[in-house]
Amino acid sequence: MKRVYGEKIDIDVENVKNFWNERKSKYSEENPYVSIQCNDSDPEYVKKWDAFEKENILPKMNITKEDNVLDIGCGIGRLGEAIIPMCKRYIGVDFSDELLGIARERITCEGEYEFINACFQEITQNQQICARGSYSKVILAGVIMYINDESLTKGLKDLNKILAPQCTIFTTDPVGVEKRLTLNQFYSDSLCANYSVIYRKEEEYVELFKPLLEKGFHIHESEFIFKNAHQYSETERHYFILKR
Repeated sequence: MKRVYGEKIDIDVENVKNFWNERKSKYSEENPYVSIQCNDSDPEYVKKWDAFEKENILPKMNITKEDNVLDIGCGIGRLGEAIIPMCKRYIGVDFSDELLGIARERITCEGEYEFINACFQEITQNQQICARGSYSKVILAGVIMYINDESLTKGLKDLNKILAPQCTIFTTDPVGVEKRLTLNQFYSDSLCANYSVIYRKEEEYVELFKPLLEKGFHIHESEFIFKNAHQYSETERHYFILKR
């Protein structure tokens, strides 16, 4: 429908949810991660990106058999399959029941794990999630970009209720290079679908992390992934690691 530069507008949450449920049709065993990485035209980039996160980012999380891990926006269990053997308990959460259906079928790791259908804003009201105790490691990979500012601020504030005193959080999203860019039901030729997403500036993320920073977290790392890869001219993939 439109591209909006610089301004803060809300995206259509139902459009986002429908988009991700429909991504199930893109799943294939040959290249499973294309369905959740939204790089339909470049599957080799998807493999490179997946390998980078698993080989370079996950080790920074220092996941051990003492950790309860909460993977918000787990999709088909891409990171879960690597994390489950390392941790005490893994809880994968996603608002797309279609993608969770794939995760439940394909993940066969030994370990304690569960996949739960819930949206980010409802996590602390979900009895299954809260009953598993506090979480010492949290992942939001490609999630924040689909949450409106007000909902994100409230959601992060609520999230504090179920986080352990010592906790590490990993977030990653593409960020706007020059300015904030919002796509609101914008038709994507490469995805063949209406797509809604918010590409915030790096400094906007820091501001939005205030509910965490005020509870003792600090930004341990803030870096780009494949900087200057120029896959898209207006965005660069970025990650944060927060600790307390």
